[in-house]
Amino acid sequence: MQAINFRTDSISSLENQLDKHTTTNFNPTLAFVFASVSYDIDALSGLFDKHEIQLVGCTTAGEIINDEMSDETIVVLLLDMKKEHFFIHIADEEDTFLAAKNATLKANEKFDNPSLIVFSSGLSINGDDIIRGVNEIGTYPLFGGMAGDDFKMKSSYSFTNNKKMDKALLFLIIDQNNIEINGLATSGWKPVGTKKIATKTKGNILYTIDDKPALDVFLEYFDIPIPNDHRKDIIAEVGAKYPLHLQKDGYTTLRAPLMATDEGALILAGEVIQGTSMFFSMPPDFEIIGQCVKDIGTLKESFPETDAVILVSCGARHLALGPMIEGELEGLRELWNAPLTGFFSYGEIGAAKGTTICDLHNETVSLILLKEK
Repeated sequence: MQAINFRTDSISSLENQLDKHTTTNFNPTLAFVFASVSYDIDALSGLFDKHEIQLVGCTTAGEIINDEMSDETIVVLLLDMKKEHFFIHIADEEDTFLAAKNATLKANEKFDNPSLIVFSSGLSINGDDIIRGVNEIGTYPLFGGMAGDDFKMKSSYSFTNNKKMDKALLFLIIDQNNIEINGLATSGWKPVGTKKIATKTKGNILYTIDDKPALDVFLEYFDIPIPNDHRKDIIAEVGAKYPLHLQKDGYTTLRAPLMATDEGALILAGEVIQGTSMFFSMPPDFEIIGQCVKDIGTLKESFPETDAVILVSCGARHLALGPMIEGELEGLRELWNAPLTGFFSYGEIGAAKGTTICDLHNETVSLILLKEK
């Protein structure tokens, strides 16, 4: 399977690039597109319809191509995957759990060995409901991410040919009998301190840790001296640097504190179940980068070569690590030296190291490998 990727900064330039790359020697059938919300997504998607290329994509909080990152651009990965080896499904039921469940049933109807890649809004969709809906049918390779909107926090979208969505799920279903797919979600972040318990929660709101107001515990642990009238505001600044390590069955998933309430609860970028064990995080440093690249490098043993790499990295991770994120992209690019295309997201979906169970993550890198058999 041939893969070509490129970056552009205008709709007219995108059209020129598509004209250039759709030659007699390369006939792309599928495109992954990740674009700033500032572009006319309807005009963008229409170009792929014109070239008879099926499209999956979403808006972003930054774009990634090979070992470079950018803001307010468009990145494209073109593949000549055989049309009979994939199909695109829009799950637009109002109930996200039901939408994901029905999408998985359709995947089983189409292929006897399917894998799923999903993109959705990162603001109007509960990513945990996607996980629950898929897992209701069985355990499947499930990858993807939640769309961003350049940190405007207003509206983010997934999109396909001539259709832009903020409340539907966009699934790419792949036949694993013909296309190998593998991946890993990892953060490199290290836990610190003693185990703590989420003693009162509701959805993504963490009210108490060890029966004390969650905000109090968080600020006291990191010895952050803040006047009382600014205590809840500091979470927006430091939450990305100190994600919570939630302990699952044999693996860990991170949750980033986004904001705090007047009552001292923490609002997280994903659900936390009452009674969950958790740890705080070490401050961000270069060791996080090295551990992340090392973890993903373990895939080389079972997947020594790949045709294309898709990377979903947390937007908050970018904020926390700053310029260090460039070293991470360089390390990941060097592992396979294949076209790498991705975006900074509002939530990452994939299986953590040590498990085949896919989950929703924050502050994490979810890497996806695609190779034709």
